Amino acid sequence: MHRERGVTLLELMCTVGVLLVLALVAVPAFTQAIAAYRAISAAEHLRTDLALARNTAITGGKSVVVCPRTEDNRCRDDGAWTLGWVVLRDPDRNLTADADHDLLRIASPAGLANGDLAFEANRPFVRYRPDGRSVGTNLTIAVCGAGRVQRQLVVNNVGRVRTERATDAAPCGAG
Repeated sequence: MHRERGVTLLELMCTVGVLLVLALVAVPAFTQAIAAYRAISAAEHLRTDLALARNTAITGGKSVVVCPRTEDNRCRDDGAWTLGWVVLRDPDRNLTADADHDLLRIASPAGLANGDLAFEANRPFVRYRPDGRSVGTNLTIAVCGAGRVQRQLVVNNVGRVRTERATDAAPCGAG
């Protein structure tokens, strides 16, 4: 008796159907995971830039600001972080880089352009004094990805930054 090797068309179609269903289930979860990791990466990037600002203020003896940026790399008046942020020396306290060397960093994390990433803050900017202290109340910046808060950065009055994992994964814009 001679036996044929291979698969029938029906077996092939069933296998393709099962793979298609698995792919349809996996893709949305994978997309959300990518957005969440982008938010975590952006939070670390912002934390690093806040540390840079504090260090520059201390070593340079001049006020340094981290603020949401406009398209021409100035501080936004409305405090919306939709374009990223800038780090700039601001000795005259006008929230503007008066010379090219005063603009220390321009950041625009991946995901901001398509809305996958968002920032929410209770203050429009953070200013570091020459002694490294942050002016004003504690600043909390929620970094959102996949529609949920992924990380929170808290800048205390001493100027130190801590990163908190969002335990309840609150929706962005919830407060």
